[in-house]
Amino acid sequence: MNAQLATVYADQPPQREPGVQALSPPRPVVFRTRGTTRGPITRLMSPGDLGQLVKPFVFLDLFTVKPSIGGAPMGMHPHSGIATLTYLMEGEVGYEDSTGKQGTLPTGGVEWMRAGNGVWHDGVPVGQSSAKGFQLWVALPAAEENAPAQSLYLSPDDVPVAGPVRVCCWAATARWKAGSRHRPT
Repeated sequence: MNAQLATVYADQPPQREPGVQALSPPRPVVFRTRGTTRGPITRLMSPGDLGQLVKPFVFLDLFTVKPSIGGAPMGMHPHSGIATLTYLMEGEVGYEDSTGKQGTLPTGGVEWMRAGNGVWHDGVPVGQSSAKGFQLWVALPAAEENAPAQSLYLSPDDVPVAGPVRVCCWAATARWKAGSRHRPT
């Protein structure tokens, strides 16, 4: 395995905000990873490790992208046959993609992109601050792998909060269903 994994058991129940009830009893942490870091991306999960156990999820990346002088750190690049859900924890990212969308994703914002039959996109930190977040890659069902590319950008106000949890996947699915016949997987 590329990632260093260890079995860890929870000694104490997790701390909760007052008034937040657990839906189920606490469970021990089974895997912990430091991931594999290459440049601005730490790959926490891939098909060669935990990805085999949690399909349709393909990759889980933690990224920290610093402002770049003279261009984007990764530049405009393509994807096809997958979808990505990106959650921005710190900073702002200017985005542009081949579906015609462009703008700024702020801290707490969510991007859902269904690459389908192909999309090109780019994201660049805005200003002098780094951008930090998570990106979850999802395998599309066979029927959607060649569908037209679509992207959706949600402001932090459009992402529901339930106690200490920001419900990113539900928010993207609900918005997608309201505005399109195609939905996130």
